[in-house]
Amino acid sequence: MQKIRYPQICLQALLLGLLFAAAAEARSGCCSHHGGVCGCSCCDGSPLSSICAPYYPNCGSQPPQAPYNLTAELSSPTKVLLRWVDDSTDETSFRIERRAGASIFQEVSSVGTNVTSATVAPLAPDTSYVFRVRARNAQGDSATTNEAGVTTPPAPKPEPCSPSGTDLCLLESRFKVEATWRTPDGGSGMARVVKLTDDSGYLWFFAASNIEAIVKVLDGCALNNRFWVFAGGLTNVETVLTVTDSQTGIMKTYTNHQRTPFQPIQDTSAFETCP
Repeated sequence: MQKIRYPQICLQALLLGLLFAAAAEARSGCCSHHGGVCGCSCCDGSPLSSICAPYYPNCGSQPPQAPYNLTAELSSPTKVLLRWVDDSTDETSFRIERRAGASIFQEVSSVGTNVTSATVAPLAPDTSYVFRVRARNAQGDSATTNEAGVTTPPAPKPEPCSPSGTDLCLLESRFKVEATWRTPDGGSGMARVVKLTDDSGYLWFFAASNIEAIVKVLDGCALNNRFWVFAGGLTNVETVLTVTDSQTGIMKTYTNHQRTPFQPIQDTSAFETCP
């Protein structure tokens, strides 16, 4: 029996079809673990692999187009929201640069491909900032956007402690001492305070004649650069003692648990807020 020979052109077409099918299958697998292909990078911002790059010949031959129309808006006293327009299809990230006052620009953050906003924090109070954004890919950085700036408000002015029946003000009213109590049967309340000297006072819970604890705040800045807190108690009810540095807002809390004799407090590292 005579063998049937396929024409050479059919064999070539078959081979080309197989090659195109293999290429399509390889291309479809690009960035399969990174959300697929978005533009000229994986959708999660990862760059195309060396195997996938040849299937996207128009990508990565030059730096991306620069983003534009950057705006900056304070979203809180210490945060700024930046928005811009993406004008490229082959970026792998956007780089955010910041300048404070008369300093030079420095990169402070980055976001992935196709992202067009970012929050930058924290910002210092009463400071002028200028921002700009550039796109980046494997070939380099784009030109920058326009510059956009914000000025943060001054920090809130500290308010000294204001003495009251439940607020004990010590060390020229810089430190506020307050406490709560709770008995085993569920009774509770705010401790009443009585000032003794500029750095000390006592607390009572049930009657003014029944002293429950004595508190003292000392300036130890000359010794270990700290303010100290000392306290001693004459009670076994649950007591939560709170000391606040009104100049910084920093708080320290000390708890004496229910049915436990009040444990002495000798905290010589309480506030690292000198002077």
